[in-house]
Amino acid sequence: MKKSLILVLVSVFLLGVCAASQAMVLDHGSSVIKVSEDINVGEKLRFKDLIAIRGNISVKGTIDNDIFALLGDIHLFPTAKVGGNVIVIGGRIVRDPGATVKGDVVETIVNEQASEKLSGCLPNTGLMFLTTILSYKILMFLGFLALAILLSAFMTKQVGLISYKIESNWLKALLWGILGGLLICPLAGLLAVTIVGIPLILVEGIIISIAMVLGLAAVSQLIGKKVLKAFRRGNKPMIVEVVLGLAILALIDLIPIVGMIIKVIALTIGFGGALATRLGYQS
Repeated sequence: MKKSLILVLVSVFLLGVCAASQAMVLDHGSSVIKVSEDINVGEKLRFKDLIAIRGNISVKGTIDNDIFALLGDIHLFPTAKVGGNVIVIGGRIVRDPGATVKGDVVETIVNEQASEKLSGCLPNTGLMFLTTILSYKILMFLGFLALAILLSAFMTKQVGLISYKIESNWLKALLWGILGGLLICPLAGLLAVTIVGIPLILVEGIIISIAMVLGLAAVSQLIGKKVLKAFRRGNKPMIVEVVLGLAILALIDLIPIVGMIIKVIALTIGFGGALATRLGYQS
């Protein structure tokens, strides 16, 4: 059991790193950046921006902002709708009748020698993108880690109660999280109608932030506790369980798309658990 769990964790980490270096999806699917891989947008899909480096872009759907390709071609099908510019360096633009582009269409052809020089720089460009993503995720992890440590030290009872609530009925916590997320904007809108309610929007934001952080700490604590029990290393201090759980979530988050989905589900369950327990003050 112990060896199998180690193998799973290592595999998740390697899969995330390799996938992130080959096909990078930023901003949770709203903008796409890929290196040495084509981008194909279906008719019913919609994105903010598309960037392909040494890859082609085919668009049948809607792009709100810009499309950029370096050393690749762009094909806009009749159903394509682009709200910004379409720019190609070292490639061609094929624009079918019916395709709409609100911005400029720029096609820059480079000679063979310049193309070779650009290709030689691309591995460093891909490494730069990967380094940026990893640096961002590391900074986010350290920030959550610092908050989780403080919560584990000063709100041990509250984190423990939320974690217990999630463990006993995670589905109920998930439903609470979904409901709470759906009510955030409508509640803020209702508060904004009156002058008295406007300051309460700030209070709402603070409560939501506290619930999110408490929920993340509780989910991390639960994950860490389960892993330690699997290794027969149970009954560790809560801070150890929280740190371990956060580290596991950070590794999972390295997996493009799938990792993001898992993380969103974990945050929703934690948020719901915090709401269901009144921020850990009521069982």
